[in-house]
Amino acid sequence: MRLVYFIFLWILSIAASAQTGGYFLSHYNPSDDRIDFRSVDMVQDAQGEIYFANKSGVLEFDGKTGKSFLCQGP
Repeated sequence: MRLVYFIFLWILSIAASAQTGGYFLSHYNPSDDRIDFRSVDMVQDAQGEIYFANKSGVLEFDGKTGKSFLCQGP
């Protein structure tokens, strides 16, 4: 009985670890050198755009392009 249980778990572990597919992962750098790369806050709106707040301003990212909004500090 132990052997059957061991074989069942072995087959299950092989089936569970087999993941196929092409995963797309990219690294985006903003072209604007004035943007600080250390973000202090991130938020996503209902349209899926992500906003990153840092000490230089706010960076808006829609998945392909980024737009920066520079803010004046106190």
